Amino acid sequence: MRINLCHKRAGKRTSGHFAEDRVRHSHNEAGGESNFRINKKQIKIMKTNGRKSAWVLASAGLSLMCFPMLGQEVTDVETGQAVAEQQAEQPAATTPPQPGRPQLTIGAGLSYQADADIHNTDQSFSITRLDLSLGAPITINDAAEIATLFRYELASFAFDDGPDPWHNIHTFSGTGILHYHLDERFSIYGGALLRVSAESGADFSDAFSGGGLAGVNYKFSDTFTAGGGVAIVSQIEDDPLVLPLITIDWRFVPGWRAKVGFLDVATMGYGGAVEFEPNDQWVFGFGVQYHKARFRIERNDEVGQEDAAIIFGQATWRLNPAFDLSGFVGVAAGGNLRLEDSSGDRIVDHDYDATAVIGVKAKFRL
Repeated sequence: MRINLCHKRAGKRTSGHFAEDRVRHSHNEAGGESNFRINKKQIKIMKTNGRKSAWVLASAGLSLMCFPMLGQEVTDVETGQAVAEQQAEQPAATTPPQPGRPQLTIGAGLSYQADADIHNTDQSFSITRLDLSLGAPITINDAAEIATLFRYELASFAFDDGPDPWHNIHTFSGTGILHYHLDERFSIYGGALLRVSAESGADFSDAFSGGGLAGVNYKFSDTFTAGGGVAIVSQIEDDPLVLPLITIDWRFVPGWRAKVGFLDVATMGYGGAVEFEPNDQWVFGFGVQYHKARFRIERNDEVGQEDAAIIFGQATWRLNPAFDLSGFVGVAAGGNLRLEDSSGDRIVDHDYDATAVIGVKAKFRL
């Protein structure tokens, strides 16, 4: 069944659907003029400006920024060897990079979020995601490097029973972050992101967001690095966010590693993970990641939003120095769907049930 954000279907009562929520909202308005209409039926809605708590906004904003190269593979600046995906989640490395030919990294991923019931409705939905990325570090000298990444993601929403509120969401992003090593322990970083996210047929020129970040990392020992910074990011039809950044990379015993930062699971987000590396070919891990996506949709220039936490387990097979293959399974929990009008005022939103997530990712280094 589908979320009926568009209209009531003729000849059928849509009890328990988003359409019914809109009717209830209109009845609560004391005959006031509606500033949003659904097709020609003039179903009124009550605009609300509810906001989530500060801690949810902070973590949501971190994932919304989606500084993608922070979750992508780069060259290990300590050993000169390629490391697994997400080595760059700590936005600055711990020792100066070595000049040389940039190593191009091509990534691809496919995931499926299973059908989930939407609270207070008779409806459900699923998501299929595809992502492609191209990254290359640009070495300036022994102390400075620019990490660049271009990324495309398609999120295809399938709603049951009725018109889709939105369907295929396309997100394009480009990022560049300068890493500068002050010495063997201190490094600083700063950069910018430009991002556009919209449904097929929507006005992409009205779907841009962007931001910048800056921070510092400190290498306490050969096994522990931590850092902090700040990011400012705009949102589609919402206020800019000023957010703290915290990154941790801790190899607490041989073969084991804990990290906090940006994670690429089904999509980009912010969270923490623990990894176990029994040998040079395999890496196993588990963790939790929070993501939030806002996008322009085709109908009436509205704004859609989806967010959730993903608890996951992952295995990565390093076939050779040029190719990695990863698979993950998990559960998306605490999820929410939200629809806003063209000015960013809430129309309706509903939580959705926990559901399974499964996916694969491949990475090629040239």
